[in-house]
Amino acid sequence: MKNSKQKTIKKANLPSKNCLHCHRPFTWRKKWEKTWEDVKYCSERCKKRYYLFGQQASCPIASKDAKKKMHFLNNLSLANLII
Repeated sequence: MKNSKQKTIKKANLPSKNCLHCHRPFTWRKKWEKTWEDVKYCSERCKKRYYLFGQQASCPIASKDAKKKMHFLNNLSLANLII
């Protein structure tokens, strides 16, 4: 990454954000260079799960219904791959 004066920034000084779904920090990547302001999730998996289950599913003490739904959908996607 380069700053406004076109000097390279060291990896230790790269900007970071927290994922909206898992709340873990993630740092800037080259592929996000043009869209860094729009990046909200650390991965495609977190993005999909946020839309499927909402923010409550990211909580470690999520409701049992949300966990059952997540387990069912994971098994369903695996079953479709086998058939």
